[in-house]
Amino acid sequence: MKERRRSGGRVWLRVLAAVVLLLAAAAAVVLGIGIYILRGIDRVPINEENLYINEKLSGGGTAGTESDASGGGAVAGTPAQEQAARRAVVNIAVFGVDTRDVQSFSGGADTVMIASIDREAGRVCLTSILRDSWIDVAGYGSMKLTDVYRRYGPEIMIQTLNRKFQMNIADYVSVNMYHLADAVDLIGGIELEITQAEMEQINRYSGSQELLTAAGDVRLNGAQAAMYARIRQIDSDQERVRRQRNVLVGIYSRVRELPAVRYPSILRTLLEMTETSMTYSEIVSYLPLLSRDLRLDSLTIPGAVENAYGGQNYPGLEGKWVWVYDYDTAAQNLYRFIYEDA
Repeated sequence: MKERRRSGGRVWLRVLAAVVLLLAAAAAVVLGIGIYILRGIDRVPINEENLYINEKLSGGGTAGTESDASGGGAVAGTPAQEQAARRAVVNIAVFGVDTRDVQSFSGGADTVMIASIDREAGRVCLTSILRDSWIDVAGYGSMKLTDVYRRYGPEIMIQTLNRKFQMNIADYVSVNMYHLADAVDLIGGIELEITQAEMEQINRYSGSQELLTAAGDVRLNGAQAAMYARIRQIDSDQERVRRQRNVLVGIYSRVRELPAVRYPSILRTLLEMTETSMTYSEIVSYLPLLSRDLRLDSLTIPGAVENAYGGQNYPGLEGKWVWVYDYDTAAQNLYRFIYEDA
């Protein structure tokens, strides 16, 4: 009996040792993949104390007017609004930088988006803010939104978005638009539905050796997708930002079709095309979303709710194409979209 107990004890020791070795091996693999990916990150930390973060968004408040804010806070809302605000939604600024310099993240913000990620609901909201929005920047005067990034960089850009839209953005991702074609080619192209007018613009200006032969559902290569995202001659700024969102959704959909074993190499290559304030662990924490069927919703500001003026003859700004609208109304609209329309 004693011998049997000793034998059983040795078996359990061997099992325990094997489990420890397997966990160690798994940890080594994860660490190795992590180090591999981490080398691709161009991380630029920002000081959250300078971002005018609306802390009440995560503590039970609703977006109020800018004059309601105290240190970036907002006034309390109804119980339903407070419950919605407590949901763990992460808001991240996404900037598409208009530069032809392969290594640069300096330039105008050709694309300005807020990506709002609600893991619990499995929902991602993409809010596009028109680049020609005329906006006042604390301590720097008024200018187009695109120029805030060009002149003062991502920290002041985020501060301005938080202050004017009552947001709690603490991180950003900037994409060098020069690399957009490379990103699309890396994943084998993307599927999009295009119009005849869009097809003609793509064929005329993309520089691609491949010509599209018909409108409708087509697969675009990198050069074609980059041109599609830049089209603005045939319609409006609102349609342009819709196309930019379509490219992002197309990239997401295409990546989901690829085997998971390709994710580390794809992620590293994509990260080399971006600059971000996010840490490696934060980035990796979002990877499981690729395996979920997410609800993707979109909004453009300004829209009909903001009753915006868009043109070149706004008093005092003659000769500049700008969008002028009420930012308190826009902040309320954005809040409803992210927190109440789920």
